[in-house]
Amino acid sequence: MSTPKKGNVGIGTTSPFGDVDFLRRADLSTIGASQTNSRRHDKVGTTEYPAFAVRGDGAMLTFLDGRTAIDLAGVNGAIALGYQHPVVSGWVSQYSGNGGTLSLPTPLEVIASQMMCDALSMDARVRWVRTGSEAVSAAVSIAQEDTGNSCVGVFDGAYHGWHPWTRQVVTLGDSLNLLALDKTATLRLPDGISSLAAILVESPRWLYPGDVYTKRLQELREHCTKAGVPLIFDDVVYGFRFATGGLQETTGVTPDLACFSKALGNGFPVGCVVGNPDLMRRTEYRVSSTFGGEMTGLAAALAVLSVHASQDVCGELRASGTDLRNRLDLALQESPIRVEGQPQHFRFVSDSREMLDAFLTGCVLNDDPVLIHRDANNINLAIDSGIRKRIEATVASVANKL
Repeated sequence: MSTPKKGNVGIGTTSPFGDVDFLRRADLSTIGASQTNSRRHDKVGTTEYPAFAVRGDGAMLTFLDGRTAIDLAGVNGAIALGYQHPVVSGWVSQYSGNGGTLSLPTPLEVIASQMMCDALSMDARVRWVRTGSEAVSAAVSIAQEDTGNSCVGVFDGAYHGWHPWTRQVVTLGDSLNLLALDKTATLRLPDGISSLAAILVESPRWLYPGDVYTKRLQELREHCTKAGVPLIFDDVVYGFRFATGGLQETTGVTPDLACFSKALGNGFPVGCVVGNPDLMRRTEYRVSSTFGGEMTGLAAALAVLSVHASQDVCGELRASGTDLRNRLDLALQESPIRVEGQPQHFRFVSDSREMLDAFLTGCVLNDDPVLIHRDANNINLAIDSGIRKRIEATVASVANKL
């Protein structure tokens, strides 16, 4: 057997978290020492960061050496309720011993699908999958089957996953054009959009989709209807965090297909494509997955749906995130570090890479450590007022030393 070649995962790390040897082992057995690009050791923060975690509880993350930190990174937005939310853990535990995937559909498929339709403002049918990339690819595949076309229209700056179709797209312009401030302008698309299989929009997470964005989206809806091209919303990041029902709930614009994942499972792998009943029936055999009916994922989704049905999760996330952002702005007043983004999804930035690195390292090595992701941080319900005060104190303490 050939010896695997060493990759580039910060092997020279001076991490004090007892995981240098494990990082070396990972470098010899996987790519980037992580199955997710955004969780690579050299991507999350600095080489002073812990490379591995072993457990999450509420808002806390436990590292390989047993130490803990407040987790502000938030698993790419996948744990909007916090780690091990009791309702989610209870449902998953109830079904985890039932065999996973069975030879016949389980009642969970029906119950979860009904609850998913109830959570949306559109008449819909549901196909369950396991991940966000798979959900978007399923929607694209449905649209390709229905139209007979292959290419998909997308906007620059959007991310729709890693599947092969994402390399065969037509760019319709910058996604920020949909957030243009000129209220008098109208949306312009290239000629020939009727030859597309679909037009795909990633719901915005860095800027709030206000009136102008809604106007652009309404115009896009009209273009798609006139051209006979399905409109798809990629709500994988947006749904169940910014609005339970995704972009359509925020704007009132109804897509032909919408894709959900991440926070829908609160840490468990599940996703779905939700679509116009006629379109879904016409293409009913196009999307089929052995694990689409796997019970732990569906149980997690059912639990999340039940929590959203009983409380305003997205409103609470906005309020909590707004409070934290106000605290952070205060803590960083005289600092070279600042915060940008929305209350639910934000990042720390600086004009100096070295200064940002010093800040990130200082926060994770603080006496009350906070794990901050370099690129995107996500609020969750477990980050209560007490934890927000602790984050503020750590950030202020580190920023004052820069």
